[in-house]
Amino acid sequence: MSGFRPEENYGMQWECLDLTALTLEIKEVRTLGKLKDPKTEDAARVVDITPAMAKWIVAQKSRSALRSKFVWVTVTGKPIDQSDFAREVWKPLHEAAKVKYRPPRQARHTFATRHIDRGTEPRWIAVQMGTSLKMLFETYTAQWNRARDRKAQETGNARGHVYGHGDK
Repeated sequence: MSGFRPEENYGMQWECLDLTALTLEIKEVRTLGKLKDPKTEDAARVVDITPAMAKWIVAQKSRSALRSKFVWVTVTGKPIDQSDFAREVWKPLHEAAKVKYRPPRQARHTFATRHIDRGTEPRWIAVQMGTSLKMLFETYTAQWNRARDRKAQETGNARGHVYGHGDK
């Protein structure tokens, strides 16, 4: 899971990947069949990719690297778009996993809440997601509170000092 916006995945280009350093530069997105600048200033960024993500990308290389500058393409070599992805990848994935369908954008929120629950550094989460700390905290405050309360119950710390913020 990456925290990328769907249009950042659709616009992923080979030249922006560094599979040795496990990073991806997000400098363009693909939406409605066109390349555009990222949504916000924070959205243009260099992000970490996990070894598991790198493995998927390497597997994709033989299917698309010689046919397209884009990583994710259709069987005809065209860059994948929202409807292709939903129809050919996302929906079948849900069916195979026998889980309730959730729109692709929801994976971004799952990424955020999982990292919050793990106590991951908020600045890293914000960079990975291409958002500001302010937006991250405004959107996920309830999740941080639940994580703090869960951690407090686990440790028997009634005051809930999880992230070192004391009573502030």
